[in-house]
Amino acid sequence: MMKISIQRMVEYRSDFIMWSAVSLFWTLFALLFYDIIFLQTPTIAGWSKPQVYLLIGVYMIIDSSTWGLFWRSIKTYVESIFDGKLDFVLVQPIDPQFQLSVKYASFTQLPRLCIGIFLALKYLPQIHLFQFIMFFILLMIVLLIIYLLWFLTATVTFWVEKLENITEIVPSLRRIWNFPSDVYSGPLGTLLTIILPLALISTTPTRFLLHNYAWNEVIILVVFVIILFIITRLFFLYSLKRYSSVGS
Repeated sequence: MMKISIQRMVEYRSDFIMWSAVSLFWTLFALLFYDIIFLQTPTIAGWSKPQVYLLIGVYMIIDSSTWGLFWRSIKTYVESIFDGKLDFVLVQPIDPQFQLSVKYASFTQLPRLCIGIFLALKYLPQIHLFQFIMFFILLMIVLLIIYLLWFLTATVTFWVEKLENITEIVPSLRRIWNFPSDVYSGPLGTLLTIILPLALISTTPTRFLLHNYAWNEVIILVVFVIILFIITRLFFLYSLKRYSSVGS
């Protein structure tokens, strides 16, 4: 599937170049936004400029990875429910959720991914192997959380007619983890760091790179991803019973 996605990218080179340029533009615009903020204040919620830029690098790695790995597949998943192409997925000898989740990949986020890696390496303090391993594990966990949220919301399409833009819900939430979780306080902070820990998606992996071992946040993310996986899987299998294809 990845090989076919690469072949498709090479076939439509102009499309790849155009959307890569758009991705690069918005990335540079976001960096300009933070530069303007730091002209007014030396810290953001106690985070210094190098720490924030490390967080931005981690955020870009997460954001570009989720868009590249899941966006087109989730979009096609929703479309297949409406046009009946889901029939061809269900009759194949492979788990339908797996195929729907990884069938397509996009490479237009590569410039953004490279900038994120560059920022992370530039502002990365000296770390130990343990910190890198924990960062990688947490990176996999938060990518799985974003995927599950995206797939869960897309599955609602089985129950509501003509809801193609439901795939925009999760991308609109990503601004939450674009900032340190410390900027959220009070009831909102409790909601976004404990109940629905979206604010921890970029912050917790970054903390481990900054020698701040926030084990309580790790436990919250692990518990949340397990619960979310069970809910998403059961909801998908239950929703499949509602699917009757276009022709029936």
